[in-house]
Amino acid sequence: MKTPFEHFKTDISVVQISQDVYEGNLSNRWSIGSTPNGGYTMAIAAKAISESLDHKDPLVITANYLNRLDFGKVKINVEVMPSTKSLSSARATMSQNNEIKVIFTATFTDFLKSNGLNKSFRKEPEFVAYEDCIFHPFKKGFNPDLEKSIEKRYCPDSIWWDEKKIDNETTIVNDWLLETDGTNLLKLFENDFIDYRRTISNDIVEIYETIGIEATTN
Repeated sequence: MKTPFEHFKTDISVVQISQDVYEGNLSNRWSIGSTPNGGYTMAIAAKAISESLDHKDPLVITANYLNRLDFGKVKINVEVMPSTKSLSSARATMSQNNEIKVIFTATFTDFLKSNGLNKSFRKEPEFVAYEDCIFHPFKKGFNPDLEKSIEKRYCPDSIWWDEKKIDNETTIVNDWLLETDGTNLLKLFENDFIDYRRTISNDIVEIYETIGIEATTN
């Protein structure tokens, strides 16, 4: 029986059909409703781009989603750009039925040869041991289908929706809720006193610009 990671490796595989032209297949294993997950489609594009470039590690990839993708075969055309000793760049289009659905731009490098300064904007969180995390099962009709292939485990202190209740109306809460008019998600995420995992916004444009297109579907 394949593991989710093995399924993912299979589902992002591409076949070269001509020079810098590849074919892949969008599996329904990684879907948001009836649409393939955007990060999953980007992974297929990254796989095709890496096949055409000298450098194999993605450094930056951006995507412009022009139209909705469907499950099934896709064609990826890669246009290789001028490269340097440490960087390779390319532009790629993903098409279905002779219609361009997504345009990607990407820069790849070799992380094994990278050096220089690293900068962290916030201290990494401390997690409990994996075996002490709480398993969260897939719930049909509540979770997107792609979560069937993901094993989700949460730190005990992050299961805020499952706190023990004192009675039918009162829940024990150890934090504060702040409601504002206007947002600045990027600054909020850099604040050590803000739990970015539970921060929500009704500004669709800012969510798209800060987190990405998939976040706007939630």
